[in-house]
Amino acid sequence: MRVIVTRPEREAGTWVQTLVERGLGAIALPLIDIRPVANPAALQAAWGGLGDYAALMFVSGVAVEHFFSSRTSSAGGSDALGAARTRFWGTGPGTAAALLRHGVAKDR
Repeated sequence: MRVIVTRPEREAGTWVQTLVERGLGAIALPLIDIRPVANPAALQAAWGGLGDYAALMFVSGVAVEHFFSSRTSSAGGSDALGAARTRFWGTGPGTAAALLRHGVAKDR
């Protein structure tokens, strides 16, 4: 069996290696690139108005890392995060784990 791995370049190699170790023919064909947002003002606005959103949905652990690394001191610490009623949604276990690492409780 041959497999094409379309993950971003920095992740594709690990996937290819794992698949090859399991006896599959695999090649990397990165189709997306993950990088910080071009307009950091939009991220700061999201942090500033966190309580205005019903939910934030994250589709990857990398998205969680980028979002939380953009938090400035003016956005507040874990107290501000806890005060907002905003729900935090993750699409899978890796995303959920990343949210937990940043202090987002499982029930949020």
